[in-house]
Amino acid sequence: PLDEQAIFDQSQVEYYIGKLHFSEGRHEEAYQSFSAYRDASEKLVTVDPQNADWVMEMAYALSNLGYLEKNRSPPAFQNALEFYQAALDYAERAILLDETKRSELADFLADLADAWLGVCDLPRALSARVQAAQLAERYYLEDPANNRLKRARAFTLAGLANVQRLTGATGPALTNLQQSVDLLSQLYQEDRTKLFLSQILQH
Repeated sequence: PLDEQAIFDQSQVEYYIGKLHFSEGRHEEAYQSFSAYRDASEKLVTVDPQNADWVMEMAYALSNLGYLEKNRSPPAFQNALEFYQAALDYAERAILLDETKRSELADFLADLADAWLGVCDLPRALSARVQAAQLAERYYLEDPANNRLKRARAFTLAGLANVQRLTGATGPALTNLQQSVDLLSQLYQEDRTKLFLSQILQH
């Protein structure tokens, strides 16, 4: 029961089972599996609390539960908010243990922003989106040839533009959205097999 690799393997099995349940519309079954993934990740942190990978696994597990709550019918945004905030807390804890994980923080902030939107708190949603965009820009500028970072930068700009539009800041929203389109266009031109990019650009 204290074998870290065995616990990690269990957590991954539960994650993929939950992902399959969710993709086929079995929400409650997905929630049970993702909860088991969270429980296994919590065991890893208990066994080795200084392991940044295990702490980040806990962040992922909580984020998955937040995603499920956000996609309930009807959405449970308050529950999602609590999971996403806890996920961000663990992600920040992991970064203190391993600075190289900082580039992942933008995704957790973006999720939290969506949850704030769900409970109609635009100021906090905007704050989280601004932080996510700033982080994504920082890491993209450090390595502009990295397509993963370019894509993350594009998506964070689009997310920020959406919240800016809702607050009435149409000008900055249009500027950020155009930058997002430019980055996605670059990615699509480099690899036209990425059909989902074509669909995004058309919309």
